[in-house]
Amino acid sequence: METVTAILVDDEQDALAILEEKIKSLFPNIQILYKAQSSREAYVQILSQQPDLVFMDISMPGESGLELLKRMPKHNFELIFVTSLDQHAIDAIRLCAVGFIVKPISNADLVHAINAALEKVYLKFEHNRIQNLLRNLSLPISQNHNIAISMKEGAHFVRVGDIVRCEGWAGYTKVVCANGKILISSQNIGEFKNMLEKYNFYEVHKSHLINVKQIEFVGRNGEEIRLYDGTNIPISRRIRANLLEVISKDVDKIRNIHIKIKNPKPCNFTSLVNFAEV
Repeated sequence: METVTAILVDDEQDALAILEEKIKSLFPNIQILYKAQSSREAYVQILSQQPDLVFMDISMPGESGLELLKRMPKHNFELIFVTSLDQHAIDAIRLCAVGFIVKPISNADLVHAINAALEKVYLKFEHNRIQNLLRNLSLPISQNHNIAISMKEGAHFVRVGDIVRCEGWAGYTKVVCANGKILISSQNIGEFKNMLEKYNFYEVHKSHLINVKQIEFVGRNGEEIRLYDGTNIPISRRIRANLLEVISKDVDKIRNIHIKIKNPKPCNFTSLVNFAEV
């Protein structure tokens, strides 16, 4: 499961500690970047660290969580409010269609809110991957280039087009070539992703990177693909439609592709602040 980053905002240190402990226990894939105890501190950290998730207390001394959101230049994160406010304020939050948890925090409420937020975060991740791949496909980059693969005994040079797939394995990466040769590299799969994405490689799983040009067969409904080396790879429902979009277009048509995802209507935090303070 992909790592998701988060920042926690609450003026009460004990509340932060409880929330952090629950998140780490229930969602070990969420990496907590920072715990802020004031709006000023949160503002700086959110803008500088760009988290995927923000857990925000509403009632804080000085500037409230809602007022903080009102003055932020952009909201490119999923937001979960943590509140002990009355039903009137909760109704206002619901109107804004953001997640919320009422103090004291129950595990069930926390799991429900985080799962809803993660669904949106993963959709953004997938959208960004597809956009990057389409952008790379439109560039005149040939797979005839050679790359250096770091191995225990030294560097092995391989033509990019000869690589069928890369598979993460215990911190190493197994590189499978078209001639059947398998290279075990000391570089992790993330390094290969950064190196090969521009050459039309696609991440079908967290630990599996494939060369799109090495796809031989696509199963019915895109549930499985087969590569030229005979490897069958199951494709998750989450990425299936996007992968089929990519492999069904030839390079000359890639420039005209535009992927759209449906996002909820942006929240008007100005209206929300006014409503909550009534």
